[in-house]
Amino acid sequence: MALAAFINPSPVVIIIAVFNWMEIARIVEAEVKSLREREFISAGRMLGFSNMHIMFRQLLPKPIGPIIVAQL
Repeated sequence: MALAAFINPSPVVIIIAVFNWMEIARIVEAEVKSLREREFISAGRMLGFSNMHIMFRQLLPKPIGPIIVAQL
């Protein structure tokens, strides 16, 4: 959707892209809330990883699959 908006920026494509982010945000929020309670997050905290490390290395890469599926 974003690629189509850059290649051929018609008003319809731009409007759909602007309003489609809310669905993706809900999916990511639900996935991250679910992942926060998993054992690997607790293990990372016990090992002394910083919150930024846990967020960028363990939490953020995981919702990529549901985001890709939602875009199709």
